[in-house]
Amino acid sequence: MPSNPGPGVDTLGQAVIDPTENVKDLAAADRRRADDLRDADRRYLFVELRHVEEKAQMRAEHAAELRIAESRRIDAIRAVDVGAATILANQVRDAAETLRLQVETARVAQAGERDAALQPVLARLAELERRQYEQAGAYSAGVEQKGSNQWLITTYVFGALTFISIGVAIIALLVHVKV
Repeated sequence: MPSNPGPGVDTLGQAVIDPTENVKDLAAADRRRADDLRDADRRYLFVELRHVEEKAQMRAEHAAELRIAESRRIDAIRAVDVGAATILANQVRDAAETLRLQVETARVAQAGERDAALQPVLARLAELERRQYEQAGAYSAGVEQKGSNQWLITTYVFGALTFISIGVAIIALLVHVKV
C-alpha cells in the first residue's frame, strides 16, 4: 500500500489547500451572493412598486384637483354668461317696448295728420257730389236746358274732371304725408 506522502506544498513551501474544498467554498459563497442579489432585487422591486403606486396616487389626486378647479372655472364663466344674457334680454325687451311705443305714437300722429289733410279734400268731394246731384236733378226737371245733349255731356265731363282732380289731389296728399 502506498504510504502517505504528507501534506502537499506549493513552490514556496506553503501548504496547498485541497482544490475540492476550495471549490466547495467558492460555490457556497457564489450561492450566498446570488441569494443576496435576489433578495436585493426583491426589495428593489417592492420599493419601486410602492414608488409607482405613490406616483399613480399623486397623479390621480392632482387630476381630481384639476377637474374640480376646471369645474369651478366653467361654473364661474357660466355665471357670467347667464348674467350677461339676462342683462341683454332685459335690454332687448326694454328696447322693443320703447320702439313699439315710438311706432304707435308715430302712427297715431300720422293718422291725425292724414285725416286733417284729407278732411278739406273730402269736404270738397262731398260738395262736388252735392252740386252734381243738384245739376242732374235740375236737368231732369228741365231747368236750364240749352240743349239736352250738350247739357248732359257738360255735366258728365265736369264730374269726370272733378273726380280726376280729386284723385290727383289725394295721391299728392298721400305721397306728401307718406302713408
